Amino acid sequence: MGRGSDGNVDQGAKQTSSGRSQIRLFNLTQVAATPVAYATGGTLFAWGLRNPVGIGENPVTGEIWSIDQGEDDIKRSGKDVHNTNPGEKLNFHGLV
Repeated sequence: MGRGSDGNVDQGAKQTSSGRSQIRLFNLTQVAATPVAYATGGTLFAWGLRNPVGIGENPVTGEIWSIDQGEDDIKRSGKDVHNTNPGEKLNFHGLV
């Protein structure tokens, strides 16, 4: 599960305890019945991510990947594409 930043420049994300700009791993059998605080629950897997909007696992290798939309107001050929751009960057995070 991932959570994005609090703005274009998110100083609070420097502290991993904020729970922002990071991917955390959760054991679904342990959290299915009770709510878990995202910032303190699970295991911190990746942090410093601008906006991890898509996260996936390669079912063969177990590698974890994400895509993020790192910047606002991106233009391509003079047109604003930041709201419809599917992802600007592909990140490889390693194996769980």
